[in-house]
Amino acid sequence: MKNPIKKLISLLHSNTGNVLIMTGVFILIVFAIAGAGIDFGRAQLVQMKEQQASDIATLAAANVLDKDTVNPNESSIRESAAKRYYSLNFPMKYLGVIRQDPAYSFDKAKGTIVVSNSQNVKTNYINTIGRDSLDVASRTAAQIPDKNMPDFDVVMVIDESGSTKQAVVRGGPGPSRISLERDAISTMVDNLFPDNQPQNLNLRFGLVGHSGPIDHAFGLSSDKDQVKGYVKAISNFGETYTHWGLEAGLNMITGVWNGFVPPRICYIDSLHVDPTYCLPERNTGVPGAATLRDDGQKLSKVKYMVLLTDGEIMYQPLPCPGGWDHKRKYPSDYVDDVPLPGDSCKNYRALYEQCDKVKAAGVTLYTINFAEQTADDITAMTKCATSPDKYFFAPDGNTLKGILSGIAKKASKVRITE
Repeated sequence: MKNPIKKLISLLHSNTGNVLIMTGVFILIVFAIAGAGIDFGRAQLVQMKEQQASDIATLAAANVLDKDTVNPNESSIRESAAKRYYSLNFPMKYLGVIRQDPAYSFDKAKGTIVVSNSQNVKTNYINTIGRDSLDVASRTAAQIPDKNMPDFDVVMVIDESGSTKQAVVRGGPGPSRISLERDAISTMVDNLFPDNQPQNLNLRFGLVGHSGPIDHAFGLSSDKDQVKGYVKAISNFGETYTHWGLEAGLNMITGVWNGFVPPRICYIDSLHVDPTYCLPERNTGVPGAATLRDDGQKLSKVKYMVLLTDGEIMYQPLPCPGGWDHKRKYPSDYVDDVPLPGDSCKNYRALYEQCDKVKAAGVTLYTINFAEQTADDITAMTKCATSPDKYFFAPDGNTLKGILSGIAKKASKVRITE
């Protein structure tokens, strides 16, 4: 038998087997590095998600109430908002991590909110070298904004006249104009009351639907479900008396009017032609105290009104309620009860008077023609708006939805920054 020591020396000097051994070692090293990269990369993703959730939760807690709120439950309200938004943005078992609830602290005197947390990320590869888990942590501190979110009211004044039963193209196929109006206003409400943000209790929404009478008048509310109910109730009937709708909307947003009494349906027959006979249709308000904000404070600082009509401002031949109303105010426009040329029943002059009253009350007034517009109506609605850039024409439902969503987003920015 040969000397085993010589055989070992011979093996050490041989290159034939060493390559295979070294290759195996290098493969193990590469896999170890790759595995460590996966474990550390996963931990980094968890840390980033955790920090994002912490940031959003802190901002939610800071903005859910005004800085000078006097509420014995303020701390619990802020903590509830923080935990809710943390959980929404850091799902349970994200990348296999069992989420821990965040720690929350609130210092009323300093006006600060702090949200922090830590997670334990189990490893799948580096546990072979004794690291069964990696710890990641987040911490976010925020100062409650110095300026309070302003009291903010939005009133929608919508045309519910008979023409809204038509499709966008009269006599054409497709959904009715009023169904498209409902859909667009509903999207506007979703933008004003987003589900993924803290509710601004200072924001209220009201709706006035008008034709000849004021068909619907839903008072200002901060309850999204209630506001959605307002939108579902929109229906159609009658003519288009835009100036009366504006008057009702102004009364609502300034707190003069806080309710609605169904109008008495009036008509004109061949035996009874009386200028006062149809005036009950006007129904611009009911007796009662002004509507206060939900917290009982004074009326809102910021006011938006959106006037939406599907084309003509108002047109109806005499005898018509609008025409008689116009005749009473402007008798010089008539000779022997016959209106002078110029379609007096359109009542542009009465419309302008109401538009001026709305703007004088500090209300930002947007005007929209939907589906149809004439040259005269473009002029009237542009003049009525707070400024020319606040007049819009929506030829279809998607455009109308985009316009109302844009107005809602502007309102959201105002209530955060003002």
